[in-house]
Amino acid sequence: MPLDIDKFAELRPVLYHFTALPNLEGIRTDGALHCAETLVVNVEPKRRNSIFSVAFRDRTVIVRDQLPLHRAHVELLGDWTWEKFLSELNARVFFWPGTRERIVPSGQRLANSYDPNGQAMLRVGLRELLSCNPNHLPYFSRFNSGAPRTVNGRKSPRGPDTFLAADRWLDLPSTVVEVTFVGTVSLPKTTEFLDRGEWRKM
Repeated sequence: MPLDIDKFAELRPVLYHFTALPNLEGIRTDGALHCAETLVVNVEPKRRNSIFSVAFRDRTVIVRDQLPLHRAHVELLGDWTWEKFLSELNARVFFWPGTRERIVPSGQRLANSYDPNGQAMLRVGLRELLSCNPNHLPYFSRFNSGAPRTVNGRKSPRGPDTFLAADRWLDLPSTVVEVTFVGTVSLPKTTEFLDRGEWRKM
């Protein structure tokens, strides 16, 4: 059956997003999050081996690396090439589902992999985010799509079914690991950020 958004929202009412701390002020100004394809002019479909800065509008934005992304751990399916997969990653803004108290384990592992002093964590209600982007289709994934692994000799599949709209989702709501949007995502005024252990409005 398709993913029931209402049931998913009951189970995972909150979405989290991680970004470099210096990006926070620009996010406040725009009231939005932008994908790498928007931030980086003529972004190439290749793995980002390091963090780097780009000029965007009237400011500098820090773009994260893709160090957990290893080609050797990926099994490409359908008509997807490595370049197609990278382009799909570059075109999306990523969120991790959870509750107000905790994130799904894959999201928590990602959070732990970055220097906490240089990272900003955003928290937004799922329903509020969807209401703020009525014409922006969310996509759902069963994986941390940018951190493939080989488990018991089996590589991580990546292809046309990696990012699915709700009407194509065939698993339980609890199996959603990522929620993504293509392009730019507007943030509701209720969005919060973690400031020295306290959640504050943006």
